[in-house]
Amino acid sequence: MTRTRLRLVALMSLAAGCVSSPSPDAGVRLPDTEALEVEREQEAPARVLNDLDRLLAAYTQLRLNTGANRADERRMRVEEALRAAATEHFGQLVHDAVDSPYPRNRAIALAALGFVDVARRDQALDPLVNGLAAEDEAVVNNAILGLAVLQHEDTPVSPLVDILRSEERELETRANAAWALHEIQQVLVDPRRVVRVWLELLDGPLQEESPLLSMTAIRGLGATRDPAHYEAVVPYVSHPVARVRWATAIALGRMADERAVESLLTLLGPAEANDNVKLAARKALQALAGGADRGYDVEAWRKVFERS
Repeated sequence: MTRTRLRLVALMSLAAGCVSSPSPDAGVRLPDTEALEVEREQEAPARVLNDLDRLLAAYTQLRLNTGANRADERRMRVEEALRAAATEHFGQLVHDAVDSPYPRNRAIALAALGFVDVARRDQALDPLVNGLAAEDEAVVNNAILGLAVLQHEDTPVSPLVDILRSEERELETRANAAWALHEIQQVLVDPRRVVRVWLELLDGPLQEESPLLSMTAIRGLGATRDPAHYEAVVPYVSHPVARVRWATAIALGRMADERAVESLLTLLGPAEANDNVKLAARKALQALAGGADRGYDVEAWRKVFERS
């Protein structure tokens, strides 16, 4: 991204009199030039935020297409541009994140702070955490995004957990908080608090929670690779939403527990209509079988595990 720069206009004042009687205006910039520079100085911060807003919109859209090679390459380029801009304008972003009276400006600044370089990560954490307490929902959501991207190992999880659990919040905000917890879980020294939240979310009737929250909870337990969470996850192989079954297949494969074989074969068989779920079940069976692959042949897979 081309860095936002303030373009200065230099004008020369020409003497209008004779050599012996120089003009009193010689060497003095015209008032309209000074006014123009002041105006541009005032506009520069707004241009920075507008540029960041466009980059953030592109980033969030590309995140939705993660896994497609071109989308991943473009996302990396956008991330680099965001990191460069957030680092260059760090002082302005902290000011806007904390003191701006305009929710839009504050929201953009908070999201952008998540992309700062390593040297400024510690300074970015407090403004982002404080943004979670904002009254404006967009500000809160952008603070959540910033924390998810920052992935600071000292992130306090309680404010995000409170948002996730609050039924007064919009579902989108709660789902975003869950996603941020999943991202931060990977860097926490002690992720047990987050794991307990996932277990609580899944401890109830199958369709009690939103599929968005259930899916993230399943992914979070899968990320632990702990077979102890098998019982919490396996019921979701029969969830009516395909994306939840897809997440369940991946999580069971990561847990490396052969008790999951029959459930995964169910997701691989003719009763499963979604191709992405079938593919996830196949890859999970491969992981359990040490790399062996029997495609979508349920009986061939069953023989593999009978022999083992």
